[in-house]
Amino acid sequence: MQRLVSFNYKGLRQWGVMTTDGTAIIPAVELEETYFIPLAETMEEFIAMGEEGLLNLAQMLEMNKKDKAVPRQMARSNQNHSEPGERP
Repeated sequence: MQRLVSFNYKGLRQWGVMTTDGTAIIPAVELEETYFIPLAETMEEFIAMGEEGLLNLAQMLEMNKKDKAVPRQMARSNQNHSEPGERP
């Protein structure tokens, strides 16, 4: 199971998908820019998209699994990330 996480990168709040092994994050913004499929800017907006958002994300993750066009950002233990609904 993969988890959605929010994190700060270069001072900006972002969200993405934690890899199943927990060692890296695939940023949503990178997926959106690579595959030209709309995702939300924030995790809250993504949740509000409902099924459409989930289907878009699943499609992009499947494409990235095949072509590895979006590099993973290494997750650091001191990196500020939180589960949905939590405050960092």
